[in-house]
Amino acid sequence: MMTHYPPWANDVMRLLMLIRIVAVTILVLCPVARAQSPADFNGRNIDLYIGYSAGGGYDVYARLLARHMGRFVPGNLTIVPKNMPGAGSLVLAN
Repeated sequence: MMTHYPPWANDVMRLLMLIRIVAVTILVLCPVARAQSPADFNGRNIDLYIGYSAGGGYDVYARLLARHMGRFVPGNLTIVPKNMPGAGSLVLAN
């Protein structure tokens, strides 16, 4: 049993193939992001602002993140969590 396609189906298939070829070409020819020199965070403090009050779920997660994130950034830095509660974290967003 033979399937009958509409007459414009071949044009659509060609267009899709052309789009795929162009997308792959762009991805291949785009310059690759290059690593920059590492930032110097030796002895610095980084403030991690939390948009909710202390003791909540977001606060616990952010403090856990702050405790362990310093190990994965080069240098001897300290991440200090700070709460800015209010208006569903809109105070922090502004």
